[in-house]
Amino acid sequence: PMTCDMIVTKKYIKKLIEQTIEILKVEAGFFPCLKYFNVENIFDYLLSNFDLLHDLNLITFFLKLFLIK
Repeated sequence: PMTCDMIVTKKYIKKLIEQTIEILKVEAGFFPCLKYFNVENIFDYLLSNFDLLHDLNLITFFLKLFLIK
């Protein structure tokens, strides 16, 4: 991992997360997924790590991903 290009790595990790969430939304539906994300405390994690995610320029990515249909 130390020899990987960080920009490329970040891009692929974001794409993997995005595709996983989109598949869940399609298969289970948006509102059941929203309920599941709430039960699993995804939103608490995002809020508790807001500063870190903001510094990494990921907060908008995650908010859009989890909250927009």
